[in-house]
Amino acid sequence: MKSFLTLSAVLLSIVSLPKVALAHSVETDYQSMSDRLEIQSMFSSGEAFEGAPVVVYAPNDPTTPWLETTTDENGEFVLQPDPSIPGEWSVEIGEGGHWDNLIVPVSGEGIESENISYLEGHPYHTHNRNRIANRYILAGVVGVTLVGGIGGGILRRQLKG
Repeated sequence: MKSFLTLSAVLLSIVSLPKVALAHSVETDYQSMSDRLEIQSMFSSGEAFEGAPVVVYAPNDPTTPWLETTTDENGEFVLQPDPSIPGEWSVEIGEGGHWDNLIVPVSGEGIESENISYLEGHPYHTHNRNRIANRYILAGVVGVTLVGGIGGGILRRQLKG
């Protein structure tokens, strides 16, 4: 019984480690021109995020990619949003545990660089769904561990008694 509880505790500890602790993070910087945004993504180690997938969503259709591309060998790409589509553009860079998300406000005059922000996840996009799925998996592991531990304790008492 002790070995089961120990194994359960070890497995729970491993599963509940944050992904960021297991890998280096992505850092994204940008330089705004009036009609375009020059974006560079790097790992926290300073290494360029070469070939990172980039998906851009326009505000008029947040579920369909407006642009799909990759970063160059320096981790850079240029976003030139359509000024006739005003609103908050979502720019996702990377995938899996290595990604970043910029929210780029655009008006008829161009990019509003002073209002660019970072977002943890967009409700329509894959990264958010993966985090939700991970929470369900963790809840399942915790549930099985608790039920197994309680059930094992009851069984042990019945066998002794």
